Amino acid sequence: MIALEEIETAEVSQKPIYADAQSASDHAIREVFGKGLAKEPSTRPIGYYYVLTFTLRNRVVKQFGGFASQNVRQKFVLRLDDRHVGYVFWLDPSAGNVITVPVSDHDESALRRLLSPLTSRVIWKGRSD
Repeated sequence: MIALEEIETAEVSQKPIYADAQSASDHAIREVFGKGLAKEPSTRPIGYYYVLTFTLRNRVVKQFGGFASQNVRQKFVLRLDDRHVGYVFWLDPSAGNVITVPVSDHDESALRRLLSPLTSRVIWKGRSD
């Protein structure tokens, strides 16, 4: 769980979902780990899913780095205070103060409610096809 006051910024972007992929997590795996680990998508998306990239404050980077080092290759649930955000499929101890996670909820209004305590620190980037 990440305390809201420990988040410096939260960047929201949309990634495409292709008809030949099994789930949004397939796209996240392809985005994070490279094209060789997941089937190549078709050329036209059938929808979009959200990805959040959190930049943590420096005071928690050491704590997060220790947690990441102990949990490499582990899947876990990411929460903001008591709110479910999504699943982190892979922690990279070398990522420093950044965590990227595909969001479980594909509804923009629900995502805006989830991030409402961080309104002044949220950056909406839009779609990236």
